[in-house]
Amino acid sequence: MPNTTRSCLLSALLSAVAVCGGDAVARVFPFGPRHRAVNDLANQFVPFHAHLWDLLRGRADGGLLLDWRAGWGTSFLPDYGTYLSSPFAPLVALLPRADVEYAVYAVTVLKTAVAAAAMT
Repeated sequence: MPNTTRSCLLSALLSAVAVCGGDAVARVFPFGPRHRAVNDLANQFVPFHAHLWDLLRGRADGGLLLDWRAGWGTSFLPDYGTYLSSPFAPLVALLPRADVEYAVYAVTVLKTAVAAAAMT
């Protein structure tokens, strides 16, 4: 394995361990009783990923162009572009809908790890 590949994997691993380790030490979700779901996380990221889960599973009211659960049926496409356009966002469909918060956490850690690898 070339040194560059090893360096990228090491930086990805270190960043993932740092994020998860920091949350474990602080005893916040999913490693403790305190919750990270304040402001944007609870009010935007988790609900938007839940709607994406519904879209990917064919259970959504509306589609990419219209979201009936948003205020008076608004366009979902701008929200998709702002919050869900990561190539990792569709991974939320791999977990049950009740566990969307865990999926959002996993996607966040994965994006951090890939960003660290890319910067290395």
